[in-house]
Amino acid sequence: YHGLEYLNWDPKMSGKVVFNEAAVRGNAATVEFCRTATAAISGGAAGILGLTGLYGFFFYLIASLCTSCLLVVQVKFNTDQYFLRKQSVWLDGIIGAVSTYVLFWTYPPCACLLDCKQFSGEVFPTVIACRRGNSILCDFGK
Repeated sequence: YHGLEYLNWDPKMSGKVVFNEAAVRGNAATVEFCRTATAAISGGAAGILGLTGLYGFFFYLIASLCTSCLLVVQVKFNTDQYFLRKQSVWLDGIIGAVSTYVLFWTYPPCACLLDCKQFSGEVFPTVIACRRGNSILCDFGK
């Protein structure tokens, strides 16, 4: 993570705006990293909170909107100075991060923490089995 960089080197060079390709790629990678990290963190939070169905997806949309707002604040509302399109900060990577969100949202150890009443010890890795109804969600041995 190198942060966001200005795109143009010399906007007055022969009347054309010249873009720094490394800055364009770096800024896109930064947005992608932020989206993926937000998806993982918010997915885990949604799983721990027990959100299901559309509530879980609305939670992702709200988290993604907050990430976009933070990115816009980071560039001091000058998105055209950091991105080729103004929509990039709002839309890029949202669909791609959904799979990461769903993975962390439905990951069974989060459900184990919520649904298990009896632990074999106080430390998480010593859990032998967690059950929801008749199905085992996870089985950790020592």
